[in-house]
Amino acid sequence: MDFLQTKFRVPPIRRESIERPRLIDQLDRSLETRLTLISAPAGFGKTTLVAEWLRGLNQPFAWVSLDSDDNAWPRFLASCLTGLQGLHPDFGTGLLGALETTPRPTLPGALTALSEELASLQESVVLVLDDFHVLTDPQVHDLLARLIETLPPEMHLVLSGRADPPWPMARLRAAGSLAEIRAGDLRFTRDETAALLNDKLGLDLSAEDLASLEGRTEGWVAGLHLAALSLRHAPDRHGFIQAFAGSDRFVLDYLMEEVLAQQPPEVESFLLKTSLLDRFNAGLCDHVTRRDDGESMLRRLESANLFVIPLDNERLWFSYHALMGSFLRAVQKQRDPEAAATAHGRASEWYEARGDILDAIQYGLRAGAHDQVVRLIRSNALALVFQGDLPTVITWLHDSDERWPGAGPWLRIAQLWGHAFSGDEAGTVADEVAESRDLIHEGLHAFADGSNPGKVAELEHALAHLLAIEAHLAVMDGRHEQAAQRARAAITALPSTDSTTRRYTYVCLGMALRQMGELEDAVEALAQADAPAGDRDRIPAPARGLGTLAGIQIWMGQLDEAEATCRRLLALHDDHLRRVGRRPPIAAFGFARLSEIFRQRNQRHEALHFAQQSRFLADRWQQLDALYEAYTSLAAALDALGDRTAALTLLHTLEQAVRGRSPWLHTLTLVHEAQLCLAHAHDPDCLDRARAWAEAHPLPADRRPVFQDHALYLAHARLLLKEAQARRDRAQAGLELSRSLVQLLEPTGARGLSMEATLLCAQFEAVLGDPTGAVEHVLDCLREAEPQGYVRLFLDQGPDINLLLARVSAADPCHAYAQSLLQAAATASEPDALPRRGNHPPLREPLSERETEVLRLLATALSSAEIADELCVATSTVRSHTKSIYGKLGVHTRLEAIDLARELGLI
Repeated sequence: MDFLQTKFRVPPIRRESIERPRLIDQLDRSLETRLTLISAPAGFGKTTLVAEWLRGLNQPFAWVSLDSDDNAWPRFLASCLTGLQGLHPDFGTGLLGALETTPRPTLPGALTALSEELASLQESVVLVLDDFHVLTDPQVHDLLARLIETLPPEMHLVLSGRADPPWPMARLRAAGSLAEIRAGDLRFTRDETAALLNDKLGLDLSAEDLASLEGRTEGWVAGLHLAALSLRHAPDRHGFIQAFAGSDRFVLDYLMEEVLAQQPPEVESFLLKTSLLDRFNAGLCDHVTRRDDGESMLRRLESANLFVIPLDNERLWFSYHALMGSFLRAVQKQRDPEAAATAHGRASEWYEARGDILDAIQYGLRAGAHDQVVRLIRSNALALVFQGDLPTVITWLHDSDERWPGAGPWLRIAQLWGHAFSGDEAGTVADEVAESRDLIHEGLHAFADGSNPGKVAELEHALAHLLAIEAHLAVMDGRHEQAAQRARAAITALPSTDSTTRRYTYVCLGMALRQMGELEDAVEALAQADAPAGDRDRIPAPARGLGTLAGIQIWMGQLDEAEATCRRLLALHDDHLRRVGRRPPIAAFGFARLSEIFRQRNQRHEALHFAQQSRFLADRWQQLDALYEAYTSLAAALDALGDRTAALTLLHTLEQAVRGRSPWLHTLTLVHEAQLCLAHAHDPDCLDRARAWAEAHPLPADRRPVFQDHALYLAHARLLLKEAQARRDRAQAGLELSRSLVQLLEPTGARGLSMEATLLCAQFEAVLGDPTGAVEHVLDCLREAEPQGYVRLFLDQGPDINLLLARVSAADPCHAYAQSLLQAAATASEPDALPRRGNHPPLREPLSERETEVLRLLATALSSAEIADELCVATSTVRSHTKSIYGKLGVHTRLEAIDLARELGLI
């Protein structure tokens, strides 16, 4: 009887178990398929969940708890038959008797007999096979796989275990024969964590502590129970939770017995060695473990549900569940205390070879390889600020002053680059550059006797970096002529071996020349930044140069070329992500440019998507120029979608961020805000704000524009246009200003900008009574704009431009294009063209608190893996929540979910 109770009876539900209706509902729906697979690591509550579900199931079921004795097909089949006889005592008696005789039936014969027995069932039956992972015999798996293909409609099979069966799962999914519940579904939500720990176990934890514990356990049910065991006796519960890890004695004992002790030696060795890595792919694993089976081993771990979490959709990069990782590291430290330094040193080598200097230095520090760290900083001072969030990098560099006494000038150079990029201490960076130059000159004077030519070369190299830093600072301050002069001097002084700094200095030169209107020379400088320089410099400077080049191409009205340039930049981004497992923040510029291209073509949702990607990267990086590009592109995209309030709020946030850090970017941000207000000048508040801006930023008395201030003059011209109907003198002044802008912009090749000024000329001429001349200007723009697909160029002018577009003759080749623009303008002005709340039926089911949190993050540029990092959960958990969100919203894609959520006021 004891044997029957444990093997063929549903285990009792623990007193402290909580109800999980979302999963019970999922299991109920799974009955529409042939097979339900519940696959997750140890301790995720698989058995408890199925037991709870069966307790409320309104149809017969049979339960079989599998063990190692079932790992042969006759015994396995006998166990299944015995379990089903608990429902029908005569079921399969003949086949069961044959299995106990000699000779036994063959496997095909037994399968045929079993299929006939199942076909005789007169009612629906659920058969649960628990602990399925203990079955490894190929014949057992073959029997089950073939059985599933022939299951009668009355039979539903539930497999529960720690590993996936070795079957072609994709075929079952495609046929609609498989329902799956995985670790991501089984993880406890914050509400479920509170129900378990506070309601059932009476721990009375605060919301903060519950959130911390959920994050540290990543919703692992056993982890929460184990934490509760320790919490009962912890004098400082909050402190315990903050320190809770895989080294906790209860967690350590559980994972040792239930996970590590069950693994063969080669898997155990791989787990322990790779646990020393924050994230890993097959190549990094091979380099650290000195093996060549990284790829197959990672697939094996994932299939076996050994707490390994994929970090990207391609399943190239992985990490361990937080508690599993800390447990493995604790075991490795106990068994081989010296292993960590060796593994970290190898990881540093691997990352350096792939150009990821930040990780190379971090692992070098862990390895205690200070000489290597000094070398990396000396060779890659600038690369550091390209590869991580600047506040962290700057803090890290300053905290490391005492660790690197032999770094010479390079630690200081790296710190100066960091402050220059972030805009922090803007008033003092220039002074610190000057102080550093004086110190370096003192050093050069000390070696003037030629006693140490190597040291002289190093100090001269550092001086060249200071020139490059000054070029960057001058660009950010709007001192473009000085920036160009400093950049050229730095390029001359920098050694050819310092490719990253040379290439970025060419980018600075290109940015300065761009703002000076010397566009052809700027493109030539950027071509130098894009020149091949080996694998080490695959992403930072080339990406920044491509972002600048795309901006020039947009100014020149070359949207197709600009899009191709951005695609090249994003290819670098994707390559970097695959190689080192992290998104390069400098790709923010490419996403921002793509957003503007799609906005100009009136593909507004795509523009919003790319702008959100840009903002995410820029927010993490905190580089001023990237923040400016990201926020202004996102504001423009939101405004095109009709959300003026959100757009103005973003610009205000940006204005606060750059104030006092970059006068040039601060001025440009205010211009953007004024232009946005002028686009809505029908609103008296917006018009008043634009006028206040104009009073605070008046034009020079002669009103002769210079190229770097063209946006300022365009904004003033638009304000004059808003006032032109009431005052003829404003119209005449506006026409003169617009014509001078065209004369300024045309020779530079900035046709995209000059078309804006030309359309302003056309509208002023119409006000002044020259409709013929006005239409001619519009036709000039139409002829250039049509091949590139411009739409917003005309829509952004406001309704007055429509009168001129309507006058384009039907005989003119541009007539169809003009009509399409009129149609786009009419559609954009209709109320139904913009999202409206209340036009949709209520949600099929309310979103949970965690689903709402995930939905808000889906509206950013975060990938699933990055959302998981943000919430301290597994990527699979995010995917599970996303799937549930899509179902409740009735959508199929991320963009659809975001759009509908905005319409419903959910985000």
